[in-house]
Amino acid sequence: MGTAAGIALTGGYIFNALALGNADAVETEADTLDVCFDHPSPDGGFHYHFWGACMKKDYGFWDDENSPDLCRDVSNCATNPGDFTLENASSGQTVTYTADNWDEPIGLAKDGHIIMGPHKSDGEQWGCDDRDVCNGAFVNGSYVYVGSDTFPYVVGCWGPGPDNQFSPTCSAAGCGAAT
Repeated sequence: MGTAAGIALTGGYIFNALALGNADAVETEADTLDVCFDHPSPDGGFHYHFWGACMKKDYGFWDDENSPDLCRDVSNCATNPGDFTLENASSGQTVTYTADNWDEPIGLAKDGHIIMGPHKSDGEQWGCDDRDVCNGAFVNGSYVYVGSDTFPYVVGCWGPGPDNQFSPTCSAAGCGAAT
């Protein structure tokens, strides 16, 4: 499995985007991920590879009593995780990430940088040209990691890093044109 990159506010770990064999975990482990985009580690703890819909208490698919559905059993979850997370929530709950809550942190990386959701201050989502190869950007003068719908999804390396230039060989969902 991937290396722990930070701790989500709900207590689960945010791993990097890699699965065993250096493959994109969101693409290759979809059968084991639930609608929160988390699953158990070999030691029994839960971890995320994506900015899932359960990272904020009482939003998205957060539930203190019931296990979330598996992603493979819910339409559009495995095929388009970004849109799924931005558009879906349990009955009676608000989606986790909106343009209005763009500045609420979802975690803290081990290097001390805050992890933010998928929206910029203008309400738009973080695009490839807005963030560096580590999946980070400067917000109000501070470097943060951001949620994105392309690999590495949350934290790709300890940043700041260079601009995205190279397309990853481990994922079909990456930035960068050069190979």
